[in-house]
Amino acid sequence: MERLDGGIAYLQSHGIQMTRGLLAEHFNPGKIMSMIANMMSRMGNLLTNTFLILITFAFIMLETAGFSKKIKAVSRDGSSSLQRLTEISRAETATWPSRPLPLWHRRPYC
Repeated sequence: MERLDGGIAYLQSHGIQMTRGLLAEHFNPGKIMSMIANMMSRMGNLLTNTFLILITFAFIMLETAGFSKKIKAVSRDGSSSLQRLTEISRAETATWPSRPLPLWHRRPYC
């Protein structure tokens, strides 16, 4: 309370008419705390989502490193399957448009 009175006296000494009632009317501590709690909750959600995205990215990168071994282990003729998969992925990325084409320019799927 002493600080509040000191702040009010400081404002009044600089020509600003301030009273406790006027200060309480404009600065609602409950509203301020509610806004801070809401902001902290959103920051927590943002950090959680960022963490999950990074973990997912790390697992995808780890899986990519061993993907060729898995293809060889699953298929009867692992080297030709891996070679065919490599050809398909290179062909798709080479012909992939840099931006999406309008619907009337897209090739129909057969």
